[in-house]
Amino acid sequence: MHGISNSTPNVVVLLQVIRGAPVLLYRNAIARAQLLPFALSSAVPSLSMTVVITEIGTRAKAISPDVVAALIGAALLAILLFPTIAGVLLQRTATPVSSPGTP
Repeated sequence: MHGISNSTPNVVVLLQVIRGAPVLLYRNAIARAQLLPFALSSAVPSLSMTVVITEIGTRAKAISPDVVAALIGAALLAILLFPTIAGVLLQRTATPVSSPGTP
């Protein structure tokens, strides 16, 4: 159990770096303020794929249960945190829309 608490944050960071890094290819095409939200949105993992891959690894005895728990925990955290943080960042950079009656 001790290894799980240490591994999960590391896996979350790796998910962001590995899956979010391709956003740098678009750095000239989108506004700078939208790069991080775009990277966070693109780094959201597929929980079903994570579960299937870890199940295959467990059945093949190639992945220990501690690693499986860390991977699934990291995927759950990323699914909850990345879109939420991206939404908050996009709200901060969004320009307020004025109603027709206000200048």
